[in-house]
Amino acid sequence: MENNQDVQEVLNTLSNSISASESFASSNESFAASIAKAASAVAAMESTHYAEQQQKDHEQLQRIAAQHQQEVQQEQQQQVQQLKEEQQHQQQQQQDQQDQHQQQQQQPQPQVLPPQEQDPTTAVLQAAALQDEQHQQVLQHIATAAAEAGSTLATVPITASSPQPPAKAAVGSAEWHKIRRDNHKEVERRRRETINDGINGLAKMVPNCDKNKGSILKEAVKYIKSVLVENERLTGEIAVATTAKYEIEKYLMEKSVAEATIHSLNVQHEQLKREYEELRQKMDEAEGGPSTKKQRTE
Repeated sequence: MENNQDVQEVLNTLSNSISASESFASSNESFAASIAKAASAVAAMESTHYAEQQQKDHEQLQRIAAQHQQEVQQEQQQQVQQLKEEQQHQQQQQQDQQDQHQQQQQQPQPQVLPPQEQDPTTAVLQAAALQDEQHQQVLQHIATAAAEAGSTLATVPITASSPQPPAKAAVGSAEWHKIRRDNHKEVERRRRETINDGINGLAKMVPNCDKNKGSILKEAVKYIKSVLVENERLTGEIAVATTAKYEIEKYLMEKSVAEATIHSLNVQHEQLKREYEELRQKMDEAEGGPSTKKQRTE
């Protein structure tokens, strides 16, 4: 009887172990279901993130368009200001020319004396200048002859007067305004060259452009906007894909661990089941052995 009680206790322990393994297997199935729910939640989160990214892209496009419109307005204002400055400059030039013309009219005309009334000092100065000029011509003739004949005699040096530096034009004079206009034209020419070089560079980069500068700039703005939008979209997609990849890898790892645990529990369950069947068979044989002997003896 004591052996039967021990066997019964072992059978109870085995049945409890089997029920525990079955409950653990059901818990693993619920864990797999929770993993599927988490995957669906990740997909919903990705769709929400994509919608938010689209909203951000739309807002970014609106900001870029507003900034471009503001830049165009500023450029138009600058052009209007330049036109006003040029008009003021032209008006100032006309006023200066009128003032200069009036001053020239108001200046007294020099009186020309007839030949018989000229100052004798002027005649003396003219004669001295004529003699000096003749002397210079003679010296130049001697120097040329000596150079051609190959003479070893020292040539008489001919001193030429050094050119005087040009005097600066007086402020407000016609020459001063002319220099100022030339400088302004040079600055404008360089600025236009720089702008044209930039526009030509854009025409080489942007596809399907006309030769008109305005169309080139418009196409360049459209192209840059499209590139920015595409960059933002790709950046958002990369971020979403990276997050989804990380989550999927994590769930796959958890799934593999759960599958390995389920497999191990199934093996243990089969082993315990076999042991239970063997012990049950032994118990049945132990309980049924004497009764069969009694039947045979009878």
